[in-house]
Amino acid sequence: MNLIDIVVFLFIIAPIITLIHEIGHVSGSFVYKATHIFIHIGFGKPIMKKNIGKLQFNINSFYILGGGSFYHFNHDLLPYQRAIIAFLGPLFNIIVFLLLLFQFGIDSENLLISLAIWFNLWLAIVNLIPFKWKEKSSDGLAIWLAIRDIYTNSKMNKS
Repeated sequence: MNLIDIVVFLFIIAPIITLIHEIGHVSGSFVYKATHIFIHIGFGKPIMKKNIGKLQFNINSFYILGGGSFYHFNHDLLPYQRAIIAFLGPLFNIIVFLLLLFQFGIDSENLLISLAIWFNLWLAIVNLIPFKWKEKSSDGLAIWLAIRDIYTNSKMNKS
């Protein structure tokens, strides 16, 4: 493992994998007809802004520190729709994980490919765990709350 590989992973590959995750969420928001979609990679001041139709994309100064996506709808989403949008981020990472794994194998000799394989899996798993930290909630928590709402609504409809 050399310093160049670590720098390339942190500053190029990890942010791209984060973007793939956010594109998963965005794909669901398009399906359910969001009126405005916002993706940011990193935190801090924007260093690049791009508007494409109803999508606003920002890369921020600390772009190696994760990302997020937000959506605005002119209608309320049903609980299963919220769950699907939340699940699509981790699902995109699982798909990339499997594609890389089948293409290069579990013991790839290329460190950057191995890091990309395992970072995709890690990002998917961590995001599926239901938790809230400060003002940020995981995809797993959004899925859990949607399932709870589905169950609660189902129970109320039977009464």
